[in-house]
Amino acid sequence: MPHGLEIDLDEAWSKLISRQFGGDPSRGFAELIQNFIDSYPSGVAWENRRAEIVTDAHSISITDWGEGMNRDRLKLLVTLGGTDKDHDETKIGKFGIGFFSIFNPALGTRRVVVRTRCEGHGVELVFTVPEPARRPVLTAKVHKAAPDFGTRVTVEVDNEDAPRNCVRAARKALRHFPCPVTIDGKPAASVWLEAQRDGLPVFEHDQCRGFLCPNWHGTHVTVLRRYERLMDLSIGALTTGGHGTTGDLRDLRLRAVPWLPVISAVINCNDLVATISRDSFYLDAVYERMVRALGTALEQALSEELARLPPDSEGYLRLVVNNQYVLSDRLGRHIQTCLAGSAVSDHVLALLAEAPVYRLCGKRDRVSLLDIARRRTSDLPVFHVPSANNEGWLGGAFRHDFIVAPVLHAHDVEAPAAYDTIFKAAFGPDVINLDTIRDNTDTIGNLVDRGIVDPALLTPHTFRVAEQELDANERALLGEINALLEHASVADVLRRGIGRGYLGVRASYFESDCAGLAAATGLFDDDGEPNKPVADTARKLGRVHLGLRRSHPIVHAFARSIDPMRAFFAVSFLAQRLVESQKALIPHNRLAHTVPDQLGTDLRQAMLRSLVVDPPSGGAAAA
Repeated sequence: MPHGLEIDLDEAWSKLISRQFGGDPSRGFAELIQNFIDSYPSGVAWENRRAEIVTDAHSISITDWGEGMNRDRLKLLVTLGGTDKDHDETKIGKFGIGFFSIFNPALGTRRVVVRTRCEGHGVELVFTVPEPARRPVLTAKVHKAAPDFGTRVTVEVDNEDAPRNCVRAARKALRHFPCPVTIDGKPAASVWLEAQRDGLPVFEHDQCRGFLCPNWHGTHVTVLRRYERLMDLSIGALTTGGHGTTGDLRDLRLRAVPWLPVISAVINCNDLVATISRDSFYLDAVYERMVRALGTALEQALSEELARLPPDSEGYLRLVVNNQYVLSDRLGRHIQTCLAGSAVSDHVLALLAEAPVYRLCGKRDRVSLLDIARRRTSDLPVFHVPSANNEGWLGGAFRHDFIVAPVLHAHDVEAPAAYDTIFKAAFGPDVINLDTIRDNTDTIGNLVDRGIVDPALLTPHTFRVAEQELDANERALLGEINALLEHASVADVLRRGIGRGYLGVRASYFESDCAGLAAATGLFDDDGEPNKPVADTARKLGRVHLGLRRSHPIVHAFARSIDPMRAFFAVSFLAQRLVESQKALIPHNRLAHTVPDQLGTDLRQAMLRSLVVDPPSGGAAAA
């Protein structure tokens, strides 16, 4: 440009006032609310920063009792971008353009009057709008007497909807400020007044202030900066900062923030560093401090909730186990401190460590993590079964103090492998999950090297017992069982359950040279080897044998029984034990357990049908 930079002030003004809040021009009135709050000295408590909003058909005004404005601030008020707040971390405003948004032509603004206390006098600035979107004409008056308030801004409009819309925007803006404000004589609602009404205690930790809202507005955190709402986040999104959020307890465990169901929070941190748009914040040391403050408040609430709930209720179990997971690292250190005999003062960790939410397989009483830590032998692993379905691994024939099972099922804990995490934090790395051990050859090899598992149990050698070696009672029992297996309904179940490529099912005795084998039954091939699933093309044509382990005491008792129903009882017992026995015979082939599991269920049902349709001869069955 030949004459340097040129600016069309009228065009700039039109764009400035219409585009700040183009979608909702009434939000411009919220800028006046920020100005009233900033008008008070920084040392004045937020609860003492009061204001009054008054409306009529064509105007709305806001009055504060702050400091007013000296001559320098008056100059800044009428200067685009003029502000003395940009380096004052106690103020909300920053850019010096908020006041101009009230001239948005969509509001129908025709005049704005600013009356303020100024250096012992009263000053009145009148902004008259000649035409919509045109710069206003400014006139000023000085009065000798200062007003009894700080500043009053009155906006006169042609649009009859504007005052009502500005009140709506004001209520929304004031909702999170603890400042007492009246609108046409009635107190404006705020979350702080609602918390006080509902008796919710306000917490103050690490220079942050807030409160928890049990069962209030869902599960989220409203983040405030100098009481201005920045955003609502889930507690998990807050603790992760929105990075790598999983949506489960792993988010809370990242920063050890306690879990409580259906609880919301409001938290204000004056020092939080917001982005220039004030719709987000930086994940810096102040953010970490805010998360710690929220965690401290949730921990106190957790302690109170644990004391309130019955220890045998599902809510208590979920609360304990989920928080054992998210606080697992701290909990592990607490347990080690207890074992060392040192004094502990962390109440909530003591509650979690001593909560009886586990059982020892085969025992009735419930135990706590601290009980388990005190009972265990230091050189043996802690074996556990999160699903409570695989406690019979290797028939239990391995060295162990006990097997731990949860009272709360694993799928009720909102994190993957939660019990592994809890137990390893509480007892160290020497923890064995029996639900997954069959696929973990390294772990099994380690147990063998340590002498905890007999290697013979991992591949037990079995063999069929020839019929000529059996006594008369044993041969008679086999005959009765085989007759039962040929019953139409039973044979059909066996045919469907075992599949193609076999010549039928026969009952046979088997034995093993492994003394620790706990199997009572199993499915075997003609060579006496446990039947393994193979592809149809690899099947050998032969029989499948339903094995009875000769040395098993219950099988031995059946052979000596004179009850005419003994074959029915024997097959029912074998069907019930089929899957667990197969796990002992082939401990590391999960596919080999699928067929026996379903077959055992179907076989028991078929036995009941056969009993109804064709009961065995010999009189009524014994009870």
